Amino acid sequence: AHREQLQPSPKAQARAGGLFARMDLQRRQQLAAIDPVPAPTDAELDERATLLKIKPTCCDGWICLICRRLNEPKDNLLCKIPPFKCATRNCKGQCPGTAGMNINDCEVNGVRTNFAIRDQGPNPTCAAHALVAAMDVSIRIEGALREVTICLPLNIVDLFAKYYPLFREGVGNEVEEADRMRRIPNLLRIAQLLGVKYVCATKCVRTERVLKLKSWFLLSTATTEVDKLVRLIASGFPLLVGMRTGRCFKMTANKELYRGPNKEKNHAVLLIGVEVNQIFLTDETTGENGKVHRVLFRARDSHGDDAHKCAELTGYGGDVYLLPEDLGSHVFGFHLEIPSYLTVAP
Repeated sequence: AHREQLQPSPKAQARAGGLFARMDLQRRQQLAAIDPVPAPTDAELDERATLLKIKPTCCDGWICLICRRLNEPKDNLLCKIPPFKCATRNCKGQCPGTAGMNINDCEVNGVRTNFAIRDQGPNPTCAAHALVAAMDVSIRIEGALREVTICLPLNIVDLFAKYYPLFREGVGNEVEEADRMRRIPNLLRIAQLLGVKYVCATKCVRTERVLKLKSWFLLSTATTEVDKLVRLIASGFPLLVGMRTGRCFKMTANKELYRGPNKEKNHAVLLIGVEVNQIFLTDETTGENGKVHRVLFRARDSHGDDAHKCAELTGYGGDVYLLPEDLGSHVFGFHLEIPSYLTVAP
């Protein structure tokens, strides 16, 4: 009887439900008001590259076989890497050699930028896993620029908890078609407005228990040059993107090239690297295999150990390679809101 007296009356529950509904509506309106910003320009990427003096050169410059122009490596934050397409206007020359870089293998002021993405298991939460992994490596890079090693994992459950009341379903189970189509932008807006909590905040971050985004941007893969995407990744901007998957995707081994069926992009991954090399591809017209020189994007995937038997740690995802034409319609990136404990300029 005492426990029953502690329960609120039906009217009180209804009033509370209405209050939370109004709060959720207000929060959704706040989220809708957060628009993307323009992607970093080449001038901004050049300025960002000056933050780090010592960095590796992934590949020497190359001479275009068509116009004979020397394409020298471009300076980026994490590494110097040449363009894969000749810089001469209207020239169709491409880098004839091999080159590549990977955020996971870089070093900033003696701090490794390697990071992991959790296994999503049977849950349709790939977009959230990709975002949290991107925020994880981004804060590592920002800390390393300020000579601070950050090993504070983010709590993805906190992101789920903030997403659920706003969209009435968990990540990947949205009722409204519009919410499903805008899943990645909505997650980015939540991370900007509300942030993502740390799993266990240490003394230096007790006053800031969440990591927030300052802003986010998107680029169309149909109109954006491959070299622009490469520069963003080499400048320390991991990019979220959709990809196509089919029944054979779970049999893809770690670091293998995957080409999905011709259907809607149904899986989110994180672009963390790029490689140019000669690969064997099947000609869709003749059905014959041939060796071609192509650019491959390295994508960190949260499908986990069942998909990638070579994953080094149980419970974590692996990597696959994707061709530029197999990327979704847009890629998404962001700028972090620098926490107060890292406010000292690099």
